[in-house]
Amino acid sequence: MIGRILEIGTPGKFLKLFRGFCIIEEKGSELGRIALDDLESVILHSPDGIISYQLLAEFADRNIPVIFCNEKHMPIGIYWGLNGHYQGSKRINLQAQLSLPKRKQIWQQIVIEKIKNQATVLKAAKLDYLDLEYFANNVKSGDSDNREGIAAQAYWSRLFGSEFRRNPDLDGINAFLNYGYAILRASVTRAIVAVGLHPAFSLFHHNSEDPTPLANDLMEPWRPIVDIAVYKLYLAEKSELTSKEKGTLTQVLEWDLELNNQRSPLRICLQRLCNSFVDICEGNSSNLLFAKIPSIEEIQEEWSEV
Repeated sequence: MIGRILEIGTPGKFLKLFRGFCIIEEKGSELGRIALDDLESVILHSPDGIISYQLLAEFADRNIPVIFCNEKHMPIGIYWGLNGHYQGSKRINLQAQLSLPKRKQIWQQIVIEKIKNQATVLKAAKLDYLDLEYFANNVKSGDSDNREGIAAQAYWSRLFGSEFRRNPDLDGINAFLNYGYAILRASVTRAIVAVGLHPAFSLFHHNSEDPTPLANDLMEPWRPIVDIAVYKLYLAEKSELTSKEKGTLTQVLEWDLELNNQRSPLRICLQRLCNSFVDICEGNSSNLLFAKIPSIEEIQEEWSEV
């Protein structure tokens, strides 16, 4: 199996390297191991976990991001390697020199795709969606009139009820979303570094405390895929983020999406998205390559399993 995510959420764990494996120990006893070749990312919630220097160095060499989260499952830090690609220096320079008009055009593409995907989720849930399709068709360069924000207000209140507010500091549905987005962000960050780009040079997001604003940019169209999984938990009336719910959210990276008449897992589609961004930086293309989110029938089938 590839694309596995290692999460450490309980105290007292020690992670070390041994012959290509990440070993998880507690009080000197081995609890388990995972091959580094299989590892997509590491997510840490525990405040007192310990990772050996040798393992961190191996994570960096293999471009396996380590995400540090707070008690609300929000990422507060990230560790990644610098040796992602043999053309890394050249590509990072091109990325940093990308003109403002070009960045605005790319952000316009991202917002359009995100709102279209949100409309698909609402349509699958048999909720009003036509205004979101209208918003998607009228996004300007740089989303200068904030169609993304207007669409979000309608989207959240319809999907999870009029009382719901997207607030990362709250529990319940918000905690589910935080966790799912953290997994998505880690996968996007890994894909960015793997193609020789730097996650700190963004298109739109700007936050001095955020080390990966480009990941926040490129993950936007895929947030609705996490929302599909969270809506399934919502239908099942789940309110606590247990290991079972985390497993449901982790699996979104393995969902097959259609790209160029082929089906590939989301994590592979993210890599191809980042490659298309490289093409833009190098002047070989003007458009990002987006895979299609699951069809309405596939989404409804996923929800029917509740």
